[in-house]
Amino acid sequence: HVVACMEESIGRPLGLDAEHCAAAILAVANNQMSNAARMISVEKGHGPREFALFAFGGAGPLHATEIARELGVSKVIVPRYPGITSAMGCLLADVRHDYVHSLHRPLSEINSKEADAVCGQHLATGRRLIEREGVDVTAIDVFHEADLLFRGQSHVFRVPVVSPGFDSGQVRAKFERLYREQFDIELPQMTAVLVSLRSTVIGRRPAVGAVALAATAEPNMTGPSTAHRPVWFHGEWFDTSILRREDLHPGTVIVGPAIVEQIDTTIPIEPGCRAEVDAYGNLIVSVAPAMEMASTGGDGSLDAVTLAVIQNGLNQIASEMDLVHQKTSFSPVISEAFDRSNGIYDCQSGRIIAQGELGLPIFLGVMQSTTEAVIRHRNDLEQGDVVIVNDPYLGGTHLMDVKMVKHFFYRDRLWAYLSNTGHWSDTGGMVPGGFCASATEVHQEGLRLPPVKRLRRGELCHDIVDIIMHNIRVPEERMGDMHAQLGALSIGERRLTAFLDKYGEQSVLAVIAEMRRRSEQMMRANIAAIPDGDYRFESCMDSDGIDDDLLRIDAKVRVDGSDIYFDFSGSSPPCRGPLNSVWATTLGSVYCAMKHVFPAVPIHSGCFAPIHVNEPRGTFLYAEYPRPVAGCAAETSQRIMEAIFGALGQAIPERLFAGPAGTSGNFALGGRDSERQSNFVMYIFSGGGYGGWLGGDGVSNGCSTIGISKTQPAEVLEQHFPVLFEEYALRENSAGAGRHRGGFGVSYRIKLLRGEATASFMMDHGRTGPFGMLGGRDGAMNDVEVSVGGRIQRPAYGSKGDGFELSAGDWVQVRTPGGGGYGDPGSRSHELIQRDLKCGYFDEERAKSDYNYRP
Repeated sequence: HVVACMEESIGRPLGLDAEHCAAAILAVANNQMSNAARMISVEKGHGPREFALFAFGGAGPLHATEIARELGVSKVIVPRYPGITSAMGCLLADVRHDYVHSLHRPLSEINSKEADAVCGQHLATGRRLIEREGVDVTAIDVFHEADLLFRGQSHVFRVPVVSPGFDSGQVRAKFERLYREQFDIELPQMTAVLVSLRSTVIGRRPAVGAVALAATAEPNMTGPSTAHRPVWFHGEWFDTSILRREDLHPGTVIVGPAIVEQIDTTIPIEPGCRAEVDAYGNLIVSVAPAMEMASTGGDGSLDAVTLAVIQNGLNQIASEMDLVHQKTSFSPVISEAFDRSNGIYDCQSGRIIAQGELGLPIFLGVMQSTTEAVIRHRNDLEQGDVVIVNDPYLGGTHLMDVKMVKHFFYRDRLWAYLSNTGHWSDTGGMVPGGFCASATEVHQEGLRLPPVKRLRRGELCHDIVDIIMHNIRVPEERMGDMHAQLGALSIGERRLTAFLDKYGEQSVLAVIAEMRRRSEQMMRANIAAIPDGDYRFESCMDSDGIDDDLLRIDAKVRVDGSDIYFDFSGSSPPCRGPLNSVWATTLGSVYCAMKHVFPAVPIHSGCFAPIHVNEPRGTFLYAEYPRPVAGCAAETSQRIMEAIFGALGQAIPERLFAGPAGTSGNFALGGRDSERQSNFVMYIFSGGGYGGWLGGDGVSNGCSTIGISKTQPAEVLEQHFPVLFEEYALRENSAGAGRHRGGFGVSYRIKLLRGEATASFMMDHGRTGPFGMLGGRDGAMNDVEVSVGGRIQRPAYGSKGDGFELSAGDWVQVRTPGGGGYGDPGSRSHELIQRDLKCGYFDEERAKSDYNYRP
């Protein structure tokens, strides 16, 4: 029955028989698990190759060899009883207690006496606790580690240390070495900070005779101890030895192919692999290199397994670049709020091949445009060169999004481009953070970089770096962010080279071409399901920050078969203030909106083919030099998407939702920290309510429409900057009423603790709330208050303004929009209204007025 179901549901659509179908499922599952293991290892600051893979649980040994091979791990350890390893550990493991002591001071200030005293206290406390527990132990061991980071970072890197005899110089050297090996980044000029010292105190329990355990009686399995049967490995049948685990004594050597059976698991020893039973009954498997993988047939066709594994692998490389970028950045907006992106792009056209899943979707189309611009404007690039660019008019967004593009060579031929972007918290300009609502030209917004070489043949171009660092407010942090981007590109280069070596260049190229075709096919199928016709929706922005006039985004959408056409030519003309959008951002906003509507379509350049956007020249959605554009990526882009959602909602309301918050809530605060005697620039954005939809209420405090960005944790911001969060809460009464109400915005208050600082705001929906749909009501509008010397001030329309000069004790209060409601509020269930009242989301008066609620 299982075989029949597999062939019918999976095999037949893919043209696979039962054996190939089962192998495909196994290969894809192993690939997904190895990708997850790699990401977790990178996140914890380790390289998988440094370790053996421990296979426990009933299913662990079945997958371990292939996962180890994917990770580059050479050894697998299978314990005597995998199925009950965890339970045995609870019974037999040593006693362990972990201690941590926070220091958070420069490593150079920590002397041996202080560190040894902390570690010694941990050991003494652990000894006393073990004695009180009354556990019989034969010895006590202790291991010490230091949590380190470079000043300005958020993520720690754990390093083993010695105590007694703690030496900060040796710890620094070990930290730099391990950091370089893991991330390919060197930061000798940066201050290393010792965040905390950790100690693990282990009470060694009397040794349990593991050899005796291995000989423990086990129910005999029927049949002879040794047999043979055909087993499928890597696309073909092998005559395979079948062994019983209880018959394998210490010193036994097994050469694959073989299957080891026992009551709680099955252990495949693949062809080319070798296993040996150690003195404790563990099976130690030496993993052979990968067998050559069947990928393309004689007619050039791709098998389903290769297609899935290679596509997953390309996406995995881009996501690993994202993670390295995050872990090594200095700006909290990158390391905590995900305002970044990494990807792989075609060497001829610059089209997207793969993009990391941990970056902002708004960069989906923008990064492609940036790479295309670099190809057009730099024909002198050599191996080892890296270009840095932030010019909005050359495939960019705003000046704070700094891109780097690297030639990737494989076997001495240009094969692809590796590109990334990161939001630098400051690139100069009139106000800290770059969001100057009163800017009237791009030069007032910060330093503008054409595509110039950051690395030339692998060597740093120090003149370019000096120019950049002398034109920004916090150069040390930006230097760290720059190295983080270079490190991510280097990791991508290393991983993509190994990937091509493993799967073969022709196989990978074939998968890229096929995925381009399939992504276009999937997008066309989704568009074809929209009723043909013309749809129109107008979204309005509060103002451009200078003039009071609304900025209209007139979205005309035409669906014709499997093609969709967007026309914004009826939108407002170019504006004086910084809400103009460059073409790359406008185009990227359309792509991002379509990905929101059809999230199952894979990210590849092919999915853009049926999406046609007229260049809206003569409008504020096609900004040309020197128009200011600071708000294009974070604000205008969201309102473009909102207009598209409103238009398509008329055609497919079951797939769309009411208006989301529609603003990133950009708030920048920069000044001088009088205690640390250093400059700072804090940039944060905030969540808001999503719109209600057919399936339920909107999400509260959701990330902005442009992607997965989130508000940085208050604790991180308070650690980095002289501020205190006095409030962070859901904003009551902010959701638009409906059968399915919108989500709630947030309300937060930040107080400046010391020094002086300048605040600036670039937000939206302060004049009109996010739209309701199918009778739902609009969400609450954005609102901002600034207390300066006890006097309350407000930016225009509660959304845009700069030049607010704060002193210690002054505060800023931000209230973000709620999402629009979906459907008639009168049809909302009585139970859901009571639930919301009980949770305090709105009061009874609001329930009566919005929902005609009667207790």
